[in-house]
Amino acid sequence: MEDYHQLIANTVTEHARQLHRAIDYIEVGVFRGDSAKAVMSTGHCRYALLIDDFSNTHCGDATSSLQTVETNLHDYGGLFEIKARPSHEVLPTVKRQFDIGFVDGEHTIDGCRGDMELMWPLLREDGVMFVDDLRHAAYPHIEKLVEQFAKDNGLKYTYHQVHEGLGELRR
Repeated sequence: MEDYHQLIANTVTEHARQLHRAIDYIEVGVFRGDSAKAVMSTGHCRYALLIDDFSNTHCGDATSSLQTVETNLHDYGGLFEIKARPSHEVLPTVKRQFDIGFVDGEHTIDGCRGDMELMWPLLREDGVMFVDDLRHAAYPHIEKLVEQFAKDNGLKYTYHQVHEGLGELRR
C-alpha cells in the first residue's frame, strides 16, 4: 500500500467493525485535511477532533490554512471540530477519549514527543496511534522517538512502508 491516508482509513474501518460502532478520531497536524477526509469518508467516524495552528512551512509550495481544511471537509460538516491552536495548548484540555489518533504536527524532537505523550492518554484501551514521517530525510530523529516511546510505554510498534514511513502504536 502506497497511501498512508488509505492505511489509516482502512484501520478506522477495521476498528469500527471490531467495536461494532463508529470511531472517534483525533489528529494533530491537519495541514489540508487529507487524512481526516480519508477517515471521515469511510462512514465509520462519529467524531473527529482536528488540531493545527496552521503555521506549517515544511511542505514547500503546498498551503495550509483553516479555510483550506474547512473547504476540503465541507461534506463532513457536523462530524469534526477544528482547534486552530498549538497542540501543546489543546491536548491537555481535551476531556473525551478516542479510538484512533494521528500525530503529524511539529516535527521537532520536543514537539513530536510532546504530541505523543499528550495524545496517548486520550486513546481508549484498545486505541491505535499513528505517527507520520518516520523516515523523512529532513526528520531523521522521528523514527527513534517513536521506537523509544513504544519501548518506554510497553507498546507494540509496527512500521509501515508508506509515504515517508508511518508508525503504528498499540497496547
